[in-house]
Amino acid sequence: MFLQLTTILLHLALCTATKDVVHLSVRSPQGDRTRPKEDNSAAEVATVTANLQQAVNRIGSHFVGVTIDSQQVRYNWNSFDFGSTKVQNMAKALSPSYFRLGGTAADYMTFDPTNQKGHKGENLHGGQVYCSNFTTQFYMSADQWDILNKFLRAVGWDFIMDLNALQRNTDMSWNPANARQLLQYSASKNYTIAGFQLGNELNAQAVSPAQLAADYVTLQNVLGEFPQDYYSSFLVGPETPRNGDQFYFPRLEADRLSKEGSKLEQSVHPSSYGEEKTLLRSHFRAAWRERLHLGAEEDDIHQLDRKQQVAIFRLRTGHCQLLSHLYRLKISHTDQCPCGTGPQTPEHVLQACPTFDTLRRQTWPSEVQLREKLWGTAASLRPTAGFALNTGLDI
Repeated sequence: MFLQLTTILLHLALCTATKDVVHLSVRSPQGDRTRPKEDNSAAEVATVTANLQQAVNRIGSHFVGVTIDSQQVRYNWNSFDFGSTKVQNMAKALSPSYFRLGGTAADYMTFDPTNQKGHKGENLHGGQVYCSNFTTQFYMSADQWDILNKFLRAVGWDFIMDLNALQRNTDMSWNPANARQLLQYSASKNYTIAGFQLGNELNAQAVSPAQLAADYVTLQNVLGEFPQDYYSSFLVGPETPRNGDQFYFPRLEADRLSKEGSKLEQSVHPSSYGEEKTLLRSHFRAAWRERLHLGAEEDDIHQLDRKQQVAIFRLRTGHCQLLSHLYRLKISHTDQCPCGTGPQTPEHVLQACPTFDTLRRQTWPSEVQLREKLWGTAASLRPTAGFALNTGLDI
């Protein structure tokens, strides 16, 4: 924040100064935020001297850039009105500018030129997960693509497209089939795309640097298939979420929790390490029971034998050997069930897969809700475990 403040004030001084040399002193009103709060009284002072007769560097014409997260495609652009005259006039004022469509959701977005598949997809994790809205597959229709490109053409922005890099072959190499489909459609519409990015923070998805380098070569070769349209487009990336050996998501989550905790009323009574440990254990146990839909009563899973307990636990959590989980771990090239009716999740196998219709009717002559099958009494859990074991699937 201190550096940002210095930069802003320096910029203002440069814009309004009439002298050849400007001396600017800036005092940070909040001091150094890296110090403990009680030691934060001494503010830092920075003095900047700028010679207005000589330019150190020049800012490029595309200094201003705009990004919309690919997640907005899932919600059909949400509140963005690209046809608004007011929006277009404001956007033109920023031109020339780069516009990037990308982010985490880019690796779960598939282009559908037929407009037949809608926007929503299935949760790849089969349960509640951190940032679950970003880890579900969805489709971008040709209509959505047309609206965006017509807007960019109207306002004069240069487009950078972040392609889905998690569409992989069995050998973990990138599969460019859908990207090629997008390029073919775009070329037929004479859409201009200045640059391409392949994926978002792929080291968090266990894609090796060597593989990603090979994937970028593949992308360059695919662009070469369109010599009149995209061969000269530049490539950007890759991005990384690592900070040393740590992913940034846990660090951000820890930072968020610490800030929330600092706003709460603090206890004036000292507590021992053992007491704090007991409180934390109790808190996380309660949160775990709430997340798994457990009431105050004990879980009857403990009344089952070992094999049955394992089957129920894996079906509840989704951490099993069904294709939905294997695909998330990049072990399978697809999450689709062999029956062809949807992802092979625990819910799909227990409730809908036509392959096991006969076994399902034999196990449950009348309809039983998924919650009862997975979270009911021991009398409800045993048939579920038996059904899972009798399917022949390696749960």
